[in-house]
Amino acid sequence: MKKREKNKKAGVGFFGENTTNIVIGVVCFVLLLFAGVQIYGFFQDQTDMEKAQKNIQFIDIAIKRAKENPGTTYSAMVFSPTGYWIAAWPYKNVPEKPRLCRTFENCICICNPANGITASIESCDSLGKCIPVDSDIKTIYKRSPPTWYKTVSKNIQEYLGGDVTNINIPIEEPLPIEVNITYDLNKGYEVVY
Repeated sequence: MKKREKNKKAGVGFFGENTTNIVIGVVCFVLLLFAGVQIYGFFQDQTDMEKAQKNIQFIDIAIKRAKENPGTTYSAMVFSPTGYWIAAWPYKNVPEKPRLCRTFENCICICNPANGITASIESCDSLGKCIPVDSDIKTIYKRSPPTWYKTVSKNIQEYLGGDVTNINIPIEEPLPIEVNITYDLNKGYEVVY
């Protein structure tokens, strides 16, 4: 009888102690992994914001040069952040603008993309950089869409009479992308890719 109780206690003690240590170790590992991902994401967002700030300055320089010489096209090289987009506000006929643009009549931004106008405005507010522009401005994406379904969508919009030229410009591989900026006294600025 004593031997049986001893074996029972030894088994519970072994599994109880080791199981508890393993569970605590796994929970600590998961928490550390989660914290690491959060910290990396925070610094990645900051890095993308810094990249957006630097690249919007390149666009600003080209806009100022275009204003000084109407009708002349100036290029701006945009190196990053990949996956962001260049957007001019107000966008089409939508009166809402990102918070960063509300004190200006017109502005241009580099923002993290989102689906829908409201989500895009919120994205520009949280993960974007904008500069004021002193005249009307629109972004024109003349390149062929990268996928067949985007090509079909563009063709349908064009057939239905939609504005397929005033489209946000994606910053995508291969980098850098070159945008051409022209100022016309009557039309304002055009940023073309």
